[in-house]
Amino acid sequence: MIPDGFRITFYFTDRAEDAIMRSDISDTLKTQFRNGKRYNKIRGLTILFENPQDIEYAKALIATRLAVK
Repeated sequence: MIPDGFRITFYFTDRAEDAIMRSDISDTLKTQFRNGKRYNKIRGLTILFENPQDIEYAKALIATRLAVK
């Protein structure tokens, strides 16, 4: 449980990897995605919202998700 916070998990297919690695998210999140557990061709990426920058990371991941079909 995160005191006074929340988390969101995004799920991406393997073909989104290049776009995620080029995105403006933190290196920690990129590493989390790269090393994350695979469920067939899908991997999760979880953002724990602890500071205002995390909102920008979520926006970047939403844009990535919309761009990758």
